[in-house]
Amino acid sequence: MMQFNFPPTKFAEENSGFSQVYHVISEAFEAKEALLEGRNDDMLEELADLHHSLETFWRILGKSLGEDHVEMIFERVILKNRKRGYYK
Repeated sequence: MMQFNFPPTKFAEENSGFSQVYHVISEAFEAKEALLEGRNDDMLEELADLHHSLETFWRILGKSLGEDHVEMIFERVILKNRKRGYYK
């Protein structure tokens, strides 16, 4: 079962995966701009928005491909990063 930190947004029902990826990218740019402008608190808030937007993407993908498929993607990333020695 997928686990999330934020409650679902209306966009999990309304957006396509493509439009949500576009929104994820826009949130990343907002965080970058806040960082470059030295607005650290805003940057942290934008990073939280980015995280929320990514969770919304995974909800959308889970509905279209199935939660099992999304979990498999995460498992593959963990395996890949374990092989690279990223984990303690």
